[in-house]
Amino acid sequence: MLVIGGRGYFGQLLVDDLLRNTDCELTVLALVSWVGHDWGAVGVEVSGAARRRAYVIADSHAERIAVMPASVMAAMLVAGIPHRGLISYEGWMGREQLRAECENRGFRLVVEEA
Repeated sequence: MLVIGGRGYFGQLLVDDLLRNTDCELTVLALVSWVGHDWGAVGVEVSGAARRRAYVIADSHAERIAVMPASVMAAMLVAGIPHRGLISYEGWMGREQLRAECENRGFRLVVEEA
């Protein structure tokens, strides 16, 4: 895609080829978009003095799990909650706040003490 800015005959051929193939790929993706499912989960196991497993489960729209931390932080910044620099995972939010954020987005949080 960096070559799109190319000038001249060959640059235009490349742009035309990319656009033609992109249209074809989008058509194929649209035709098979109904295949599959949209549920999923992300699980984490932490071992140390205690051992815990945590799962964020989505019955639908599971692709949104990946952007949840950024979404939560953006909402905190917009709300005026002061954060500066790197945010440590240890003091970012507690279990109940994480559970509430998950529920607000239609996810379930399951935490197991192992």
